[in-house]
Amino acid sequence: MEHSEERSHRGGRRHALLAVTLLVLALAGTFTFARLLQHDDKVAAQAAGEDDDIVIIRRSSITPPAYSLDELVERADLVVSSTALSQHDSVLIEPVDGEEARFFTDVEFRVDHVYNDKLDAVTDSAGSIVVRNEGGNGEHVGMVVEGVPEFEQGAGYLLFLYRLFDGTHYNAAGDHWYVVGAASGAWSADDDGTFCCPYELPEGGSFADAAELESVVERLRDSGRLAPNPDRRDGASANLDEIERAHREGRIPDGVYREQLELAELEGTEFAHVMTPEEQEAYELGALGSAGTLAGSASSSS
Repeated sequence: MEHSEERSHRGGRRHALLAVTLLVLALAGTFTFARLLQHDDKVAAQAAGEDDDIVIIRRSSITPPAYSLDELVERADLVVSSTALSQHDSVLIEPVDGEEARFFTDVEFRVDHVYNDKLDAVTDSAGSIVVRNEGGNGEHVGMVVEGVPEFEQGAGYLLFLYRLFDGTHYNAAGDHWYVVGAASGAWSADDDGTFCCPYELPEGGSFADAAELESVVERLRDSGRLAPNPDRRDGASANLDEIERAHREGRIPDGVYREQLELAELEGTEFAHVMTPEEQEAYELGALGSAGTLAGSASSSS
């Protein structure tokens, strides 16, 4: 394993080069995002959390996209009605690109009904699945992400889920799913059998029942829009065609191009690393010390 300093330096350089690449492509009007989520990072050195013993070291927000019901079904690998069973302890994950580690929290659900399963991954409707959300707490520090769905134990949900099969965006090896569009893909289930969307749908309304959902799935399936895509790429790989075109046209330099190829290869061959308890403890104590140093500096300057 590389030293953390080397990983951080490499990740920071890639992050800067990627920003340059995206800017060039965006200005040229050629760049598209496969899964668009607008992030507004607000890093906090120290703030009070729900637990007085937890120091919040990072705050960020996700703006969930207002997908139509058709779009949610089409983007999802799995559409199920489910019941939230339990929340697992948060895990701290290091991405393959050397960026800062982040907390993620798994929630286990009982699958009540499968509406669509592109991957044939859920064979038993009485089985369970695990959904992974960004954010969570360790023993000493925590990270808060606004815009991700919040689940109540025992409550019912309609979930639009997708999987990652490589090291894209903090994805570690394991059997877990992600919600399409953050909170957009987690609808609450009412007692009358309808599902409530957390926003106003572009086509109007914010509710759907099982019959309507099944009708949408059948229509999209008949049109071929729900067929699995064996060539689907995520992360840096999803943008390689545009990056290669920009490089051929001289709009991005050789160094940026090589960095993106390397990142795509990394994400395609390695998974993100879930820290061991010992690694996480060391990380948290280091972050706690940094937060205290920053807080002390702020107090002395005031």
